[in-house]
Amino acid sequence: MEKFLEDSKYIYDNWKPVRIGDFATKIFDRGSGPILFQVPVAQHLEPFWVPILKHFENYRHVVIYELREGVTRYFHVLDRT
Repeated sequence: MEKFLEDSKYIYDNWKPVRIGDFATKIFDRGSGPILFQVPVAQHLEPFWVPILKHFENYRHVVIYELREGVTRYFHVLDRT
């Protein structure tokens, strides 16, 4: 549990708010080098990715965004991108 809380703090402390036109979200943007863009799979599972993100951010520019799930409508892959 302690590791999960530590990883949760790491990912959520590194979210940065951004606006792209009318779209507001948060991004995780760390590291340098070639870009590795991680597409979110499910909201609130981000802490489980932290060991992988920490590994890749040593030699990649890692970017992920906060997933916005719909509870009243289906989100197609195009909605996510």
